[in-house]
Amino acid sequence: MAMCYSFVVSQTSGEGLAAYSDTGRPAILVKVVNLGAIADMASCPGYVAMTAAETRDAFIAQEIFSQPTPEQFTAAISAGLIAPLLCFVVARQFGEVINFFK
Repeated sequence: MAMCYSFVVSQTSGEGLAAYSDTGRPAILVKVVNLGAIADMASCPGYVAMTAAETRDAFIAQEIFSQPTPEQFTAAISAGLIAPLLCFVVARQFGEVINFFK
Protein backbone atom coordinates (compact mmCIF):
# COMPACT_ATOMS: atom_id res chain seq x y z
CA MET A 1 0.00 0.00 0.00
CA ALA A 2 1.31 3.46 -0.86
CA MET A 3 2.33 5.93 1.81
CA CYS A 4 1.39 9.62 1.74
CA TYR A 5 3.93 12.23 2.86
CA SER A 6 3.94 15.99 3.19
CA PHE A 7 6.89 18.37 3.63
CA VAL A 8 6.98 21.41 5.90
CA VAL A 9 9.61 24.00 4.94
CA SER A 10 10.64 26.70 7.41
CA GLN A 11 13.58 28.98 8.21
CA THR A 12 13.02 28.81 11.97
CA SER A 13 14.10 25.89 14.12
CA GLY A 14 11.55 23.57 15.59
CA GLU A 15 11.04 20.06 16.87
CA GLY A 16 11.59 17.41 14.23
CA LEU A 17 13.05 19.86 11.68
CA ALA A 18 16.39 19.04 10.09
CA ALA A 19 18.64 21.90 8.97
CA TYR A 20 20.30 21.82 5.52
CA SER A 21 22.60 24.72 4.74
CA ASP A 22 25.56 25.71 2.61
CA THR A 23 28.41 27.68 4.17
CA GLY A 24 27.45 31.27 4.94
CA ARG A 25 23.78 30.87 4.03
CA PRO A 26 20.77 30.60 6.32
CA ALA A 27 19.47 27.09 6.91
CA ILE A 28 16.34 25.80 5.25
CA LEU A 29 14.55 23.50 7.65
CA VAL A 30 12.49 20.61 6.30
CA LYS A 31 10.14 18.36 8.25
CA VAL A 32 8.74 15.22 6.62
CA VAL A 33 5.23 14.46 7.85
CA ASN A 34 3.91 10.94 7.33
CA LEU A 35 0.19 11.20 6.56
CA GLY A 36 -0.28 7.41 6.62
CA ALA A 37 -1.15 4.63 4.22
CA ILE A 38 -3.65 5.39 1.47
CA ALA A 39 -5.72 3.24 -0.85
CA ASP A 40 -6.42 5.91 -3.47
CA MET A 41 -3.64 8.19 -4.73
CA ALA A 42 -6.09 11.03 -5.38
CA SER A 43 -6.86 11.24 -1.65
CA CYS A 44 -3.25 12.17 -0.77
CA PRO A 45 -2.79 15.95 -0.36
CA GLY A 46 1.02 15.61 -0.37
CA TYR A 47 3.48 13.28 -2.08
CA VAL A 48 2.99 9.54 -2.63
CA ALA A 49 5.83 7.10 -1.92
CA MET A 50 5.39 3.67 -3.51
CA THR A 51 7.44 0.50 -3.68
CA ALA A 52 8.92 -0.63 -7.00
CA ALA A 53 6.18 -3.24 -7.46
CA GLU A 54 3.42 -0.68 -6.81
CA THR A 55 5.00 1.71 -9.31
CA ARG A 56 5.18 -1.03 -11.97
CA ASP A 57 1.58 -2.10 -11.35
CA ALA A 58 0.31 1.49 -11.44
CA PHE A 59 1.81 2.06 -14.90
CA ILE A 60 0.46 -1.26 -16.20
CA ALA A 61 -3.05 -0.46 -14.92
CA GLN A 62 -2.84 3.01 -16.43
CA GLU A 63 -1.94 1.56 -19.84
CA ILE A 64 -4.71 -1.05 -19.71
CA PHE A 65 -7.48 1.39 -18.82
CA SER A 66 -6.32 4.39 -20.85
CA GLN A 67 -8.31 5.63 -23.82
CA PRO A 68 -6.84 4.39 -27.11
CA THR A 69 -5.34 6.86 -29.54
CA PRO A 70 -7.03 7.30 -32.92
CA GLU A 71 -4.23 5.27 -34.53
CA GLN A 72 -4.74 2.38 -32.08
CA PHE A 73 -8.49 2.48 -32.63
CA THR A 74 -8.04 2.42 -36.41
CA ALA A 75 -5.63 -0.51 -36.17
CA ALA A 76 -8.08 -2.46 -34.00
CA ILE A 77 -10.95 -1.87 -36.45
CA SER A 78 -8.71 -2.86 -39.36
CA ALA A 79 -7.59 -6.07 -37.68
CA GLY A 80 -11.06 -6.99 -36.46
CA LEU A 81 -13.17 -6.20 -39.52
CA ILE A 82 -11.12 -5.56 -42.64
CA ALA A 83 -8.60 -8.43 -42.32
CA PRO A 84 -11.21 -11.27 -42.17
CA LEU A 85 -13.20 -9.68 -45.00
CA LEU A 86 -10.04 -9.35 -47.12
CA CYS A 87 -9.14 -13.01 -46.44
CA PHE A 88 -12.63 -14.08 -47.51
CA VAL A 89 -12.47 -12.10 -50.78
CA VAL A 90 -8.99 -13.42 -51.64
CA ALA A 91 -10.01 -17.03 -50.88
CA ARG A 92 -13.16 -16.62 -52.97
CA GLN A 93 -11.11 -15.33 -55.92
CA PHE A 94 -8.64 -18.21 -55.64
CA GLY A 95 -11.62 -20.59 -55.60
CA GLU A 96 -12.94 -19.02 -58.81
CA VAL A 97 -9.56 -19.43 -60.53
CA ILE A 98 -9.24 -23.07 -59.39
CA ASN A 99 -12.81 -23.89 -60.53
CA PHE A 100 -12.07 -22.29 -63.94
CA PHE A 101 -9.38 -24.90 -64.68
CA LYS A 102 -11.45 -27.92 -63.56
